[in-house]
Amino acid sequence: MATRTKSLPTAPKRQTAGKKDPPLRSGPYRFTRAVLGYFWFLTTIVGATVYLQTTLVLYHAADVWTHWGAILLVVPLAVGYVMRLANIPYGGWVLLIGGLSAATVVYPWYHDYWFEPPPLYAAAVYAAITAGVASIPLLPFKRLAGALWHYLTYRNKAKRRSNSRTGREPMFGSAKYSATVDTLQLVIAIASLVISLISIGVLSMP
Repeated sequence: MATRTKSLPTAPKRQTAGKKDPPLRSGPYRFTRAVLGYFWFLTTIVGATVYLQTTLVLYHAADVWTHWGAILLVVPLAVGYVMRLANIPYGGWVLLIGGLSAATVVYPWYHDYWFEPPPLYAAAVYAAITAGVASIPLLPFKRLAGALWHYLTYRNKAKRRSNSRTGREPMFGSAKYSATVDTLQLVIAIASLVISLISIGVLSMP
């Protein structure tokens, strides 16, 4: 006598039509996150700078190098790293506006706090340092490494095959614009890091 076996129910089909985008892709949600990132950058940079300069806790605990290194290097790097973890959108604009805002807040306070007020260009240097150094954790290192690898491999192939069908290929291939922007961000970040280290050395001199 034959026995009947029950067939397993088929898995329901996923409905793709009419599927809405997640909230992260919506414009207002991204703008709200960018505003929150801006306030995080501003309050942390200004708060840490004013606190360390008022209390001189690191100056007394360690030395003047540690004091200025924390203000001009460690704090901006930490802020940028948190922004990377939080995936803050429009990071470039957040850093640019945040750096200018931080300099606008800190410079008048420094002008009244210091016995010898700093020159006006010091505010621009401070804005460039905080925004540029904070952008280092936000750099697209994978894309930069991929663009560099593409350029090196293509240059080796171009030496073997001088007459190609497509002619001379751009330095960064089809993603030339994106790679150019990434490279510009890298140059700005390195320049800001160098300015930060020079400023720490100058301010730490007796």
